[in-house]
Amino acid sequence: MSVAFVIILGIVGSVVLIDTWRTDRAGATSAPEKPTRLALWVRSINIPYTMIYFPSIGAKVSFLVTIPLGFATGGHGRCPRRGRRRRKNESRQTRPRIRRELNAMSTQQTFEPTGTIHMSPVGRLERILLKTDGTADGEAAETLAIELCARSGAALRIVFPVSTAAWEMMILPGTAPPPGEEGEAHLAKLKAEAESRGIPCETVLATIDDPSEAIIKEARRMQADLIVKQRGWMGEPARLLVGGGAGRITGRANCPVLIVRSHSKMWSRIVLATDGSRSSDAATVMAAKFAKLTGVPVTVLSIKVSSHSERRQAEAHPIVERAVAYMKQEGVEADGKVESGLVDEIVIDASEDGEPLIVLGALGRTGFGRVILGSKTERIVNQAKGCVLVVG
Repeated sequence: MSVAFVIILGIVGSVVLIDTWRTDRAGATSAPEKPTRLALWVRSINIPYTMIYFPSIGAKVSFLVTIPLGFATGGHGRCPRRGRRRRKNESRQTRPRIRRELNAMSTQQTFEPTGTIHMSPVGRLERILLKTDGTADGEAAETLAIELCARSGAALRIVFPVSTAAWEMMILPGTAPPPGEEGEAHLAKLKAEAESRGIPCETVLATIDDPSEAIIKEARRMQADLIVKQRGWMGEPARLLVGGGAGRITGRANCPVLIVRSHSKMWSRIVLATDGSRSSDAATVMAAKFAKLTGVPVTVLSIKVSSHSERRQAEAHPIVERAVAYMKQEGVEADGKVESGLVDEIVIDASEDGEPLIVLGALGRTGFGRVILGSKTERIVNQAKGCVLVVG
């Protein structure tokens, strides 16, 4: 047994012991548990493309922090054969009980509200961030962002990312004004338009190599409740090589992201795609918020996938009924439907009927979907006929 293993295990054990002693001393309480300074420090470490979402703590932590800790505390030890055999026998005895409990749960295929229906987290719309690049394709996103701020009373911050390196590669020196000058002029125009409608507005000209990184940092700095951006111009081959901007932002942002297709207008209805996950609950809250702001009805859609178990497919109707009941509780006109097939194809087909606003969660109920933005969500964002709101 190495000295490092003993030291690290002693530190971890001491932290757990102190935390247990504090909890026991404080007694039972209904107040939420506050994370320690060590936990807050670990959460504050943000290493791009390494962040993993942990539902148990509701936060993202870099696997570059968790993996070394796991190896340090357990990687050197070996499990005796007798212990492995005992745990294997216990697992065999536990499986029948788990199957009985799951079968009992699968028989509950109807939803009957017994009181006020709660969705978490509570959706709010007080600070909106708009990403613009001054092109004609971004005019629809600019118009929708200003309109949403006017209806919700939210403050607006407009970010114009400038990639100097990309500009130097594409434009010959002296043939066009520097991108910063063009950006400042465009920001001044949008700010005047927003303030003419009584919207508090700030502008940021961000010089950075990666525009997506600028948006993510600015959204965290201002604690944005919503990011509004145009849909990227890249085709599928380029997106596979360098990654779409929408995918990078929705996968790392701490707030919902509204992706606006060029020439899109305010939607006349909303389609909420839900699978009953926590991410879908958050999407339900935002869908109700947007429906009340724009005065449009909501269609709740859940999809049965043939590869899922019968119990999982049986949950589709209760999931829809619960979301519809929440919408009506919030004073929103809503209806629901359940379909069978491939998730992305059905949602894309639904977007062709009047180009509604598609609302969906970024993280599904599968383990892989909690690590990175799923390919289905990415395909819906890129191929939907109208706007898409992705809620993490």
